Amino acid sequence: MLQNNPAIKLDTDKIPTTSLTKILDKLCLNSNIDTDRELLIRALNLKLGSDRKLVLNTKYDILNGWIEYYKEVKDKDKLNQLIDIYRIVQEIKFKLGLKEDNKELQFGHYTKGSTLQVMLDQEENEKKKNTFSVSGKTRLYNANYMNDPEEGIVIEKILGLDRRDILEPSSWFLMSFTSKTDDLAMWSQYGDDAKGVCLVLREDDFSRFTSFNDVSWRKEAIPIVETVNTIESTLSYDLKSSPNELNNIKPTIAIKDEEKRSKSEKKENVPKGNSDYLYRIAYVKNIDKDKDIDEDIELEQTELFSKSEIEDLAKMLNSLKKKLDSGSKVKEENYQNAISECIEEIRYLFKSVDYKYENELRILRYANLDPSNKEIKIDKTSGVGKLYVERKNSIQIGEVIFGPKFPNPEYVTPLLKLLDGNIDYKKSTIKFR
Repeated sequence: MLQNNPAIKLDTDKIPTTSLTKILDKLCLNSNIDTDRELLIRALNLKLGSDRKLVLNTKYDILNGWIEYYKEVKDKDKLNQLIDIYRIVQEIKFKLGLKEDNKELQFGHYTKGSTLQVMLDQEENEKKKNTFSVSGKTRLYNANYMNDPEEGIVIEKILGLDRRDILEPSSWFLMSFTSKTDDLAMWSQYGDDAKGVCLVLREDDFSRFTSFNDVSWRKEAIPIVETVNTIESTLSYDLKSSPNELNNIKPTIAIKDEEKRSKSEKKENVPKGNSDYLYRIAYVKNIDKDKDIDEDIELEQTELFSKSEIEDLAKMLNSLKKKLDSGSKVKEENYQNAISECIEEIRYLFKSVDYKYENELRILRYANLDPSNKEIKIDKTSGVGKLYVERKNSIQIGEVIFGPKFPNPEYVTPLLKLLDGNIDYKKSTIKFR
């Protein structure tokens, strides 16, 4: 697909966007090899007939600014360093993503009983004269409201970066789940002191990572259509290397994972029913401020990860730390801003080992805190206006577990039966004072 003749024109009407980004994915995963990094840079510089960059509004768009800047200042080393950091961050995100082979997991969300009533509310259905159904949508709340005081700064601690100001508003919104349904510690911490519920969501309420192509970047501002059918139908390639170079790439940890996934994909452009991907939270053992700065980062293995996954993640983090350490003396604002852009992608994917009992998974969404952003809503029920964004699809409840101290669950079960006869329900028998 990548031609060595710049005069060759390709019909982009028939080239799926996913195919183009998959080529860039493969180049990016091997960008630690000098020749492949050069190939990636040249691919990112490709333009459409309208002089528009091919990667505009994709996860690779962010690299364009770096390439343009360092081309002007003629500092190739810094550009290479940033591309390496970007690559490792993408590898970490893919490794943390929940894959198809995690079929036995349950996805529990502990909440108040009043929240369940909101999910079951029928006001909208009655207005539209629709049949009864569970039509409520769950919310992703702003990351600033999380209970962990170190939320979002663990990654900075272990990588030796400057701490984020705790007062700085976050543009990340998230929703937490756990594989530990009906658990004493979770009832106490998140289940309204055992008076709430644990909503166990169905598997089809989420998407699974099937390939590296599913890894996104928060700056994707416009949804990408599956085919480039609104752009000029000619594309000039200025890559001078042989197209066979793509087939001679040595696999990295992430590429081996990616190729395993790709073999199972029968169709490239089948749209997913739900765009919300789950990330598994990794728990860091050694984040003490007194630890040796050269000490390797260690992660705790939980039931969400295999031993090999934890080992691979630790290697990636330590590789990232070395890259950051080697560029720590660079005070240039553009360089430091680029580093911050990358770290922001994984800020809320690591927590202290103190929270390992949670076995947490998260949905993450980035929404700019801008007055014109209609996606953001305000919840005023607590007396303090809290920002949230709604998930696009209605909640898919598989089971409702009533807490040990939930009052009169028999008042709720008839409504559950009316709205969806397939929802299971039970009351927890855990002893709770």
